[in-house]
Amino acid sequence: MRHDGELPSIGFLSTYPPTLCGLATFTASLRDAISDTRGSDERLGVVSLVDKHRGEPRPEVVYEHLNGDRVSLVGAIEALNSFDLVLAQHEYGIYGGPDGSEVLDLLSGLQIPAVVTLHTVLSQPSPNQRSILEKVVALAERTIVMSDTARRRLINGYEVDATKVRVVPHGATVGFGGPSLANGTRPVVLTWGLIGPGKGLETAIDAFAGLQDLRPLPRYVILGEMHPKIRASQDGAYLSELADRVHDLGLDDVVEFDTRYLDIDALAVAVRRADLVVLPYESIEQVTSGVLVEAIAAGKPVVATAFPHAVELLRTGAGIVVPHRDPIALTAAVRKVLTHPSLAARMARRARLIGSTLYWPTIARQYDRMAAKLVARHRVVLTLTTATRSREVPSSPPRSVEASYGRLAVREHPARSDLVADLSHVASLPEPRFDHLRRMTDTLGLWEHARYTIPRTEHGYCTDDNARALILISRRPNPSHDLVALAETYLTFLHHAQLPDGGFHNRRSSDGSWKDEIGSDDSQGRALWALGSIARNGPASWMREAGLDMFDRQRDFHSPFPRANAFAVLGATEVLLSSPDHRRARHILEQCSGHLLVRDDARWPWPEERLAYDNARIPEALLAAGTLLPDDRLVDTGLHLLEWLVSTEMLDGHFSFTPVGGWAPGEPRPGFDQQPVEAAAMADACSRAWSLTGGDRWRDQVERAARWFVGDNDTGAVLYDPQTGGCADGLGPDHINLNQGAESTLAALTALQQAELIDGSKRGACRIRDLIVPVA
Repeated sequence: MRHDGELPSIGFLSTYPPTLCGLATFTASLRDAISDTRGSDERLGVVSLVDKHRGEPRPEVVYEHLNGDRVSLVGAIEALNSFDLVLAQHEYGIYGGPDGSEVLDLLSGLQIPAVVTLHTVLSQPSPNQRSILEKVVALAERTIVMSDTARRRLINGYEVDATKVRVVPHGATVGFGGPSLANGTRPVVLTWGLIGPGKGLETAIDAFAGLQDLRPLPRYVILGEMHPKIRASQDGAYLSELADRVHDLGLDDVVEFDTRYLDIDALAVAVRRADLVVLPYESIEQVTSGVLVEAIAAGKPVVATAFPHAVELLRTGAGIVVPHRDPIALTAAVRKVLTHPSLAARMARRARLIGSTLYWPTIARQYDRMAAKLVARHRVVLTLTTATRSREVPSSPPRSVEASYGRLAVREHPARSDLVADLSHVASLPEPRFDHLRRMTDTLGLWEHARYTIPRTEHGYCTDDNARALILISRRPNPSHDLVALAETYLTFLHHAQLPDGGFHNRRSSDGSWKDEIGSDDSQGRALWALGSIARNGPASWMREAGLDMFDRQRDFHSPFPRANAFAVLGATEVLLSSPDHRRARHILEQCSGHLLVRDDARWPWPEERLAYDNARIPEALLAAGTLLPDDRLVDTGLHLLEWLVSTEMLDGHFSFTPVGGWAPGEPRPGFDQQPVEAAAMADACSRAWSLTGGDRWRDQVERAARWFVGDNDTGAVLYDPQTGGCADGLGPDHINLNQGAESTLAALTALQQAELIDGSKRGACRIRDLIVPVA
């Protein structure tokens, strides 16, 4: 196992190209997306499942496991154990043995954490299928399903540990999200994927026989190769039967077969050329459909049979669901979309709104964050286990383990302690201290990670954290000389990170070299936020001028991701508060706030299918934009969304924040591992709401968010070290992550500083209301 890389090494276990199947495509897309978000494909290897060896595999394939071969099985396990974590895909048919039972041998042999993504969760499995899936979940550290339906089916229908199950949607290539390429003449209706029985193509063809009166006459394109197993067994007979059916119905001018297997970029273009997507699947079991996700990501109206994933994803208006094997109902639905342009446009808008949350970079970050946290926890467990074994211990181990690293001492609790539950009533909040932040900073910038309290220099630096640190100090009233020096270091880091076109690198090695061509969208937005903050509140005039100059150099910021837009809005707000006529900042404010869309659904108004990370930044940005534009509608929307988020993340009077894997309705609360960045975002957002409304409830929520760090949380654990200002990296169900990295430390300091500022404003020492002033 290797521990020297910036992020955990990951071994992918699945079928893999050139194998033609959905899981192979999924795995390649996920690996590529993680590689892109990291800026490197190092330490991302694949153990490919094959039925026979077929020439030289791709470079990233470190081992080909021949299904059913026991010698090969040993080699596959050894290859997987060379990584820090395994991401395995599960479908009964891709592994050897009855019902793919060989997956249990592979998982049982692992000495590292495994995350298993389930592509099928049967509602009526055979006894053997049920037994295998239950054992897979038991062996995995986390189990991923890709829809709420799949999660409910798994938890309610199988004997599994529900706390292990997370929902992470199927991803879609960003290329699907480009502008529509439909030419507006003869409408194109598209179905794509591997062709074979069960796809409902017979029903779809029959349905088009009832549309021959339409003018212009629609084209129905069936795109995709024959499924390899069908081709091997039938030698093209099935496709010939479909062609005969088309001819007998007189649809030769309507139905077109395109039997190519397109690469993902070419497929995205083909989908964007369509006016409507039809998914006539016969299965009632399908809880995940990559084709459906791609159609939604492309902003296409969808007509689908009532398979579970379609029912779930299309219920908000992105499509129409019809009964299985009902050509009359399918005819009526297609006719309705093709003859009502306003309906098609509404469906497309709704599809794009949903699709904006499903692009692979967003999904990859969820997987990668989960992997990092699981590996970190695994290493702490190994450390504690090794330490325990090296000491004489009583035959009956204690119920709790007390660990101390640096000055952070915590006791791990399986549940909230009664002694800690009332902490808010007996203890005042500690002051923010900056000793650990100083220790984490050198002449180049702020180190990203720490091993306990010691900077992990091999991991380098990132723009995200240096921007966060600059925002923190810019808010500090009368910062000390050493904090001003730190701010100068962080601003200089951003100066060197900025590219000629105004964008930013994100990841920097310890030798000062940059490891990426350009950083993530989030890092671009955070950099703008930091520059706006220092332009307004920099402790020296040269810093304010430099921050504004660097802000002005960013000429082409745009992103489909809501948090990146929220960060940019917050940065533009800071600039406009000091320079109300600043055109570039106003343009960014107007453009980016337009991407912060909220659902018209009182039960789930959130702009995404599930809560993810840094959630409170979205309502905070709505409040900031509404104040500056000015737009009372945005302010009201932001307040209502923040009220909803507070109520959603509140449990028994304390914050129970969204876990690292995200959260959606129907998933258990509390969820773990919880991240300090969520508490910081909540403190900032509630502080802004208090500054606008003066409502005591918002001031109280700021304090609650800060108290999360000192034990007012789901387990009663203390994450913040009041003597150094360091903060543990995460809160688990029965542990904390003892590492004190930059992100978590800055989060704690941010929340405590907000609570301090609000408390000071009550005494007249500092008016938090002055931090945000509407500009006409």
